[in-house]
Amino acid sequence: MTNLKLFSCMLILIATSGVQAQCLVDSPEVGDIGPTSDQVCTYLEQRFPTSELQVRSRKIRSPKYVSLLVSVDGKPDRIEYELGGMNWSVMQ
Repeated sequence: MTNLKLFSCMLILIATSGVQAQCLVDSPEVGDIGPTSDQVCTYLEQRFPTSELQVRSRKIRSPKYVSLLVSVDGKPDRIEYELGGMNWSVMQ
């Protein structure tokens, strides 16, 4: 019985350890400003840890404001970033 419990616990750990967000990034283009797609993915993975994520495109609104089109489980969403000093941060 002890081996069966141990085996069951191992199966649960294996099944739950594979649940993690996967984020696809857009290709960088000449003249892109704003956070890197990897930085955006990190932010999305923290907010939506078990979702399918994608950074689709960016729109440069000004040298200090960038809007990114992202996808969370196939649903489009926008994230706005603002440049403060040397760091890009999400506008809440």
